[in-house]
Amino acid sequence: MWGARPSVVTAPSNLELERLLVDDPDDRQPFLVYGDWLAERDDPRAELIHLQLALELDTQAPEHLARKNALLEQYAVAWAGPIERCPAVQLDWKRGFVNAVFINQDVQGARDQARLLADLLSRPAGRLFRSLIVDGMGEGRFDDLPVVLATAKPPLLRELLVRLKWFEYDDGAYRPPLGRVEPLWALPRLDKLVLVGGNPDLGDIQAPSLVHFELRTPSDLGEAVLESLELAYWPKLETLSVARVDHGPLVQRVLDAVELPCLKHLAWPEAGFGDAICADLAQSRLLPQLETLAFSLEHLTTDGAQLLLQHQASFAHLSELRVDYRSSDADVRALLSGTRFDRRSL
Repeated sequence: MWGARPSVVTAPSNLELERLLVDDPDDRQPFLVYGDWLAERDDPRAELIHLQLALELDTQAPEHLARKNALLEQYAVAWAGPIERCPAVQLDWKRGFVNAVFINQDVQGARDQARLLADLLSRPAGRLFRSLIVDGMGEGRFDDLPVVLATAKPPLLRELLVRLKWFEYDDGAYRPPLGRVEPLWALPRLDKLVLVGGNPDLGDIQAPSLVHFELRTPSDLGEAVLESLELAYWPKLETLSVARVDHGPLVQRVLDAVELPCLKHLAWPEAGFGDAICADLAQSRLLPQLETLAFSLEHLTTDGAQLLLQHQASFAHLSELRVDYRSSDADVRALLSGTRFDRRSL
């Protein structure tokens, strides 16, 4: 049974040395020192650290690869705990530590996912992962996992991707709600967050280190979600992608570049925009600082198409421009044909 707790030898831990790893996680020297410290205590993870550091310099050394795989086969469960035995979880190891966690499909429900992750975070080898990808969580909510992460505060976690599983019902496809994700803003180094699922409870977004944010939901955003996004504090944000927005206060705040000095990449897929967004985008304070722009127009008339053409010079600096539009009007298609605005017609 993969969920059973393994027989574990007491794992040595040195918080002072771990702080050096956290201060500069790309520096090899602190890992060498940590490996030496473990070797003095006859901990087999010392060998894994030294092997993986050597493999960074010679990725194809066959003797190192074979020995690394043998060590992980023998000790990974003791080092990482029951999550290592779970068939739907994949762990990526780097320099003797879990570097990334991939959770795929339903792992005995969302609460079991949180329990397994909490156990991993309690272990010296599992505290420093940088990436967590959760792809499908059964029909449970996502509430438990943010609490676990906010409590443990993994100091190097930078990337979190959550894509809740689709369920097919008689009345169409459905994604379970993301639930309360506000605890995630407590993560000290989180710079990329992607959320795909039902409307989340974002709460008060205070994300001073966040660089990349994406939100995709299967239905229109609720008022509470829109308000959270409108009042968000994320001064380092470079990429913002939010699906199913309308031309309201949130969009206007973004166009005015309010507290978004670093924003370079903007996407509004599946938006409910009409003709008015065309001129507002072209004349916005934000557009000159953007490098890429993607948006959809649910209702585009010849007036909107002419506005795009009238202001096309304003979009000329963009390295990538994607416009998805809906129109059955042949005149609209004729106006945009052969221009940068004729990338896709839905």
